[in-house]
Amino acid sequence: MKTRKNILPILLTVVVSLALVAGSTYAWFTATAEPIVNEFTAGTVNISAGYTAGFGKVLAENWNPGDCTDLDLEIVNEGTKSVYLRAKFDKKWLHSHWRVLVVYTGKTVQLLAIEWDSSDYDYPQTNGPIATGKLHIGFPSQTAYIDGIFSNLDSQDYLVNGVKYNAWCVDKDENITKGATYNVEIYDPLTNPDWFLETNSKAIWATIPWDKINYIINANYLGRGYNSDDIQNAIWYYTNNTGILSTEAGEIIADTEANWNLPVDNVGVNPGDDWVLGTDGYWYYKYPVAGSYTESDLAARTIKLTGRVCLNGEGTDNRYQGKLFLLTSFFEAVQSSNGAINDVWPHNPF
Repeated sequence: MKTRKNILPILLTVVVSLALVAGSTYAWFTATAEPIVNEFTAGTVNISAGYTAGFGKVLAENWNPGDCTDLDLEIVNEGTKSVYLRAKFDKKWLHSHWRVLVVYTGKTVQLLAIEWDSSDYDYPQTNGPIATGKLHIGFPSQTAYIDGIFSNLDSQDYLVNGVKYNAWCVDKDENITKGATYNVEIYDPLTNPDWFLETNSKAIWATIPWDKINYIINANYLGRGYNSDDIQNAIWYYTNNTGILSTEAGEIIADTEANWNLPVDNVGVNPGDDWVLGTDGYWYYKYPVAGSYTESDLAARTIKLTGRVCLNGEGTDNRYQGKLFLLTSFFEAVQSSNGAINDVWPHNPF
């Protein structure tokens, strides 16, 4: 099962990670960093072989068609080697501010919890769970499939001890005892897309269409005359391949399929003049970034990405009112020596 949470009143969020890349001829030195969320006005990514770090903060804005937002990030080469950099920006529209969190009980049981207001909260500096604690399962619920009450949380930045949260079961084939209390770990699948690596059920959870689940929990089906069982059956359709279990669940599924995917072409991302777009969709930084072996000055090993994210006025109609935009940024690094960039990134524009 999984736990979901409520409110993501963010207009623009950046999640940054570094992907590990290996060359086919040499064992090139590369850099990896786990997903983090950065404020648009400031952010730091530390790059070095074998080193990961990050921090983040949600940014709330009132974004209107035609507006542009600064994308200001700093990428620091903390390694000894000089590296080349590239970046890729994934764009996604979310249908509202309800937030999906993953509550893991230590087996394969997951819950979806909602009703979390994430405004003004910093994101964690770890790729692991955002909190651990205990979860009491309450039933029945008037507003969800299950009620979840947390206690003994080691962090209350996201969830609060003693508060009743709406919860939805993800795995139909796993039993969870109503009235029982479980030790749990809580993950955020949006800011930590690889959360399932921390569990033993990656093959199941990596395939869940989280965007569609996010749409279902934001569409206010309870207010539209459906009950919690209808919503739960629709969730199981996507998480357990159950088929359509009822007419009402089928209506929710049809609505989800028709409306979950808002086009993202109305948002333009440009990281700045020092970056060149390659034929593979990545933006490549024009210059090598020195490492600490040849450059002791940290400022000389720091690259400032001063780009813009713009919402196109003509392409943004009323479907986008009240929606949230999520920008996921992936940064990669490879050693600049011995032609590694051409071996590892053959589509680079240089």
